[in-house]
Amino acid sequence: MKLRKDFPFQDLIGWQADEMGDGAARFSLEIREAHLSPIGLVHGAVAYTLCDTAMGAALFSSLSQGEYCTTIEISMRYLKGVSEGRLECLAEVTSKTRRLGHCRAVVTLDGQEVAGATGSFLISKFKTDFPTTG
Repeated sequence: MKLRKDFPFQDLIGWQADEMGDGAARFSLEIREAHLSPIGLVHGAVAYTLCDTAMGAALFSSLSQGEYCTTIEISMRYLKGVSEGRLECLAEVTSKTRRLGHCRAVVTLDGQEVAGATGSFLISKFKTDFPTTG
């Protein structure tokens, strides 16, 4: 199976995959001007994307060769608005069956929780090689 080598959406948002394995992932993001809403706070979609991606990576790290996961639903909670600094997102698999994975994520800034999420993911098998570019 080949995975895409490029991921333009990651470049657009700007997260970093710091750690990933054994059903857990740690992602981070340095807040940029482009992440801010019209009122000067990080847009909720940025935190959502960070949680979704980190939870998916955590689950993906626990899957067997030839399996992948896709988001079914995510429930977000926003606890504090932020406008600068480095966000860190810790995600982990909380339960997994043959077809479903459940995860949770916590987003922190300087050790203080600012957002969090829980999510459910469908686990499927690749029927062919994953599409590649270039």
